[in-house]
Amino acid sequence: MRALATRDRGEFSRGLNRAAASRGALDTVYRDLSDHWTVLMQELYPVWVLIGAGLSNPGHIEVPSRTVYLDSEELLGSREEILAGRLERFRVLVCFGVAFHEVMHAKHTKRWVIDYDARLKDEGKTVLLSDRRLLEEPRMEAHGVRDYPEATARGTFIRRALSAMVPRVLVSRFQEEVEAAALAGAPLTRDMCGRAMTYLAARTHYDVIDPATLGSLTPLWESVLGTSDMQALHDLYARLIWVPDGDCKTMDAFAEEYREIIGPPDPPPPSPGGGSIPPDATGGIGGEGDARSEEASEGDGEGSGEAEGSSEAGGGDGEQMKSLGEALKDAQQQAQAGQLQQLNEDVVLKDLLDRAEGAPEPQTGGRGTGAPTGRMPNRGVNRPGAPG
Repeated sequence: MRALATRDRGEFSRGLNRAAASRGALDTVYRDLSDHWTVLMQELYPVWVLIGAGLSNPGHIEVPSRTVYLDSEELLGSREEILAGRLERFRVLVCFGVAFHEVMHAKHTKRWVIDYDARLKDEGKTVLLSDRRLLEEPRMEAHGVRDYPEATARGTFIRRALSAMVPRVLVSRFQEEVEAAALAGAPLTRDMCGRAMTYLAARTHYDVIDPATLGSLTPLWESVLGTSDMQALHDLYARLIWVPDGDCKTMDAFAEEYREIIGPPDPPPPSPGGGSIPPDATGGIGGEGDARSEEASEGDGEGSGEAEGSSEAGGGDGEQMKSLGEALKDAQQQAQAGQLQQLNEDVVLKDLLDRAEGAPEPQTGGRGTGAPTGRMPNRGVNRPGAPG
């Protein structure tokens, strides 16, 4: 319940927490932990990492400042567990996966893409905006994975971490939303299947997810979408993951092709907690953050009326939603079991996690009580300037 309460905070309150964190208001434990993870992530790209309770749900990046925010409680554990170094190794791996995903956004989701998306929002093209952002997730992550050859220790570690993130963060969120929708008697729609396939099946095209773990989901997707449309989505993903960074026009074309396959978008839920998966079912992982769900769920006036018909494709009694929930649970268990087995067998991965799982020693540089030197304290990492 505690994690769900944190996840349900509004973007406004999270924004306040992030602003405070950016100004150095984090607890000392979280400040040292943030410095520790910033050093680790800066081995890949010049980003800054802030880890603390309630900063995100559970991962977010501000692309312009390249600042990554991670929710410490969901990803790692309580303050007491972090301070004592009693961290579950698999949770540390998941936290790396979320952090890597956000770093890949920093590297491969270009600043002008964010500006272009803002123009689409201003023009009221919310469906195109939602689909572009959805498809950006596998596109940029595929580029990020290919930056590091699988044969290298770093490449292996990044792939294992992203694979661990999928069952613990992505699949668990889909499962929660599906269970809520099933209780409300909502049908399984083409739009829901399209989003689930984009977050899960698309990752099989660059080897972050083993296709075998999605075996129980595939028949459900096929029953709603049909064999030809499900294959059309796979063909789209196979081409999508090679789109160059910042190619807005090509991404528009892919988003339009995706929507042509899926059909009209679902109407927004009638009230919070209504019976449909929000467009950003990952809870804010990646992209420009949690506000995406609000923007994307508005829909356009033309699609809403037709979406009622598309919902009927899954049946109106919620039985397929219950089956989807069971299939997601099965996929989560299989994927997590596979990652734990891999973790136990991979000596390189163990060595890397040994260096990361303990609480970092408090840094003392620049914090002494001696005579002032007139120099700014040295935090040990390069940090962005505080916002005005």
